[in-house]
Amino acid sequence: MKRIISGTFLLSLLACSTASAIEFNIIPNGPSPNGVYSLYLDGMSETFDSIDLTVVPGPSSTLLNPVGGLNVFVPRPPGEESTFVSGILSFPTPAGLGWTTLVNESTSDELRVAGGPLMATIDTPPAPGLFLANIMVPVGGSFTATLQVVNDGNTIASFNTFCCIPEPTATLSLTVLCLVGVAGGRYR
Repeated sequence: MKRIISGTFLLSLLACSTASAIEFNIIPNGPSPNGVYSLYLDGMSETFDSIDLTVVPGPSSTLLNPVGGLNVFVPRPPGEESTFVSGILSFPTPAGLGWTTLVNESTSDELRVAGGPLMATIDTPPAPGLFLANIMVPVGGSFTATLQVVNDGNTIASFNTFCCIPEPTATLSLTVLCLVGVAGGRYR
């Protein structure tokens, strides 16, 4: 039985590994009554020229407070309690990156940005990386984020991530059950 479990674990590690050093980071921001997450791309030392990011809410969920990436001509910061594509991407240089975005939309049903700099490659700052978008979903909600990183028309990295925001009562119930299980296991 141990061999089967360890073999399954090793196969799952091999199936999930990628050849790229690029990282897609989803960082929770708190405290908030809802789930607020900032999405970052850390390109490490890879060379690429465009991205395609799509975020959709999970079943019976929605993306809350969709707004534009700029607030009175100033890019919105990560962690704000709203859903938006980072305004720094398409904001003109030197204050922004001056990307050409083919798609840039933020609604309650979908957030999407696709594009990159013309005739140039994308440089990302060190970890956590380049701020791409901000997502806010209700407690108990979820979302799926899909990111494709492209260089010269070829996808060099692809990420598909599902995030679920637990309800506080469910989290508390699971914690209590775990503690009861630990306490019950000690007396056997």
